[in-house]
Amino acid sequence: MATKEKNIKYVPLDRIVPDEDQPRRLFDPSRLKDLSESIKKHGIMNPLIVEDFKGNYLLVDGERRLKAAKMAGLKEVPVNIIPAQSGTDRLIQQFHVQAQHEDWTSAERAAAFLKLGKELKLSGVQLGELLNLSHAIVRHFMSYGNLINQKLFQEKNIGIKVATRILSLRNLAKHTTEKFLDKEFTREDKKNFEHKIISMVESGELTNEHDFTKMKDSIRSEPKIIQKILDSKSNLTPSGLFIETNARLAYHVRNAYNSAGFLHAHLIKAHNLKGFNTAWSTKQKKALVNLQKILESVVPGIDPYDE
Repeated sequence: MATKEKNIKYVPLDRIVPDEDQPRRLFDPSRLKDLSESIKKHGIMNPLIVEDFKGNYLLVDGERRLKAAKMAGLKEVPVNIIPAQSGTDRLIQQFHVQAQHEDWTSAERAAAFLKLGKELKLSGVQLGELLNLSHAIVRHFMSYGNLINQKLFQEKNIGIKVATRILSLRNLAKHTTEKFLDKEFTREDKKNFEHKIISMVESGELTNEHDFTKMKDSIRSEPKIIQKILDSKSNLTPSGLFIETNARLAYHVRNAYNSAGFLHAHLIKAHNLKGFNTAWSTKQKKALVNLQKILESVVPGIDPYDE
């Protein structure tokens, strides 16, 4: 057994209260059994972390060790007692502690992100800053947490960033169905749609952001294609759907819209610099006039120089 150190307190197992908000929920039974056998021989090498809690101790970190200790028949365990924290501070600490465990699942991490975001009313960017993580990572896990087919997603061993693409495509299908087809996109529809998209990812039909963009262009071009995606028993391809829905117009409109953002930003920056009106060559002015004519056909009277 491990030697009792002076700075560690040993407390009875029945005085330790598990935290109901603990983000980690799943424990591999075989690894738990192995840990239990190790504890029988060597004791608990790393003390559990607890807080004083209504005459008992609230578990902050060490639930797997606690479970294994019970399996091993221990009556008491070593603990480090820390000052009481707010629920939010405790969850943040538990997040960082669990992030160091290799077997912390995507579902558990996603649940922690969603809970923190909801309780603190923070966006993905703000949550990333709080946890010192990139907002992209936070967004991917929060997207995963909003998927209905989380289990299937994990079973297929799909990269976490794909969750954001799947959720975005599913949300577009829902919005398009309800706005243009005047039909409810039910939870069952969401589940089936996700299942089909995950199957396309697994089969290699959907491999990158470009493929997902083609799917979006197809849905925008022909909303009825959503039902075909839901009903299809055969393999579908982004390129095949793109051709079937004649989505080239949606493709060009999307790219024009994205390019307009860059054009607008550069025009604003240039407009604020001295000599803006005299900086344009004849060729550049003609290009802008031609662009203006096209823009006026979209929204009559629009002025591309209007800030």
